[in-house]
Amino acid sequence: MPPFNEVFCDALSVTYHPDDSCLCDCLPFLESIGFNISYSSDDVVMLHADVNTFARLETKSTFHKVEVKGSALEFLRSSGMFSAFLGLLGSCNHTVTRIDAALDVAKDFPSVLHGIRTRFPDGYCRVSRKKGKITELREPRDSDGKRSGTLYVGSKNGRARKFARIYDKQLESLVKRAELVEPRTRYEFVIREDVTLR
Repeated sequence: MPPFNEVFCDALSVTYHPDDSCLCDCLPFLESIGFNISYSSDDVVMLHADVNTFARLETKSTFHKVEVKGSALEFLRSSGMFSAFLGLLGSCNHTVTRIDAALDVAKDFPSVLHGIRTRFPDGYCRVSRKKGKITELREPRDSDGKRSGTLYVGSKNGRARKFARIYDKQLESLVKRAELVEPRTRYEFVIREDVTLR
């Protein structure tokens, strides 16, 4: 898990024109630091460092794309290769089509939820220049019966160009990986336009 109270990249998607792409360099770079090809087709190569750690390289006739999320980015950071990987991605003309900036705090999600409801009683919060509607997707936790889950600000389905997501990382770790972690709430800001690798 990333350290508390430090902003980190939790998802990154970069696209290229097929005539100016770094995909042929990404494959050996990722293999050299411990990723292995686990799936390959005519247009998609999936590389895994372990069960939950993967990168996706896609080659279409109109674009090439590199997509790396969550534990794969954590793997790059822990191996000291994150900056080198960003340098490689930036070596060709590119467009950042998605980046998630995240921050984990050592707070239990139900208390965060209460604080947000108190601070924004009208159900709206500023995400960028515009206010976004706060949408709650909640479920009871098996451990204590408290309501937990995810809040979206600015997009209830996660498809907007810019939106925020706040969720119970402790619950997600338990449900997805059967991993017990201390109380942890993750704040994420998802950007799909007007962003660079810097």
